[in-house]
Amino acid sequence: MAYLLCSGRESGFQFVSSGGMEQLAVFFSKDGQNSTTIMLLLLGVIERATMYSVGCEAFLGWWPREDESIPSGISEGYSYLVKLILSKPRHDVASLATYLLHRLRFYEIASRYEVLLSMIVLDINVSLHF
Repeated sequence: MAYLLCSGRESGFQFVSSGGMEQLAVFFSKDGQNSTTIMLLLLGVIERATMYSVGCEAFLGWWPREDESIPSGISEGYSYLVKLILSKPRHDVASLATYLLHRLRFYEIASRYEVLLSMIVLDINVSLHF
């Protein structure tokens, strides 16, 4: 059901805003208690939700943001994926988790560059007005 809820941008937003990503974190926090099938389903939902920026930000623990800055520190969701890979799961689970880590890292880097460029542009605009 959660997989279907994340199939579109608007429904993905509703999934995130209603606490869906927090519920997924509860399942991930149960180390070793999930079967491979359940783990693949959870990773599939996360893969679907992180197709959109709100899903990436929610999984990284950035959402909702009060301002445009990006929180520093380590994301719990990102840490769960790393722990999952380090626990030597089956190849299909490790492959999907690695794919998600790459997607999230790319989003994080792109977001940090966006904020940096916004600050530079604002600084240039302010200095041109003086």
